Amino acid sequence: MFRNLVKKEYMNIHGPEHHILDGACLLMAYYNAGGKINGPRCCKRDAMIAFKNAIEYVNENYAVALTYSASECEYSSINQQCIKERCPFYM
Repeated sequence: MFRNLVKKEYMNIHGPEHHILDGACLLMAYYNAGGKINGPRCCKRDAMIAFKNAIEYVNENYAVALTYSASECEYSSINQQCIKERCPFYM
């Protein structure tokens, strides 16, 4: 999965995108192998915060202007551990 993604022309071998891909590919491989990921809110919230931070980093350090579209969590109603209003993606 990782190797296929990094072959894309928009992927910089020394760019910050590798830091996101490492963890994302590991989690996806684990899930695809039958692993259970505990708490969809945690994964969604943490991934979205990391993604937003990566966009801010790229915009501050590279000559590009990436945009971020806010997203609402679709799991809050089924997640018993949801932190509700303390989460930036709570709807």
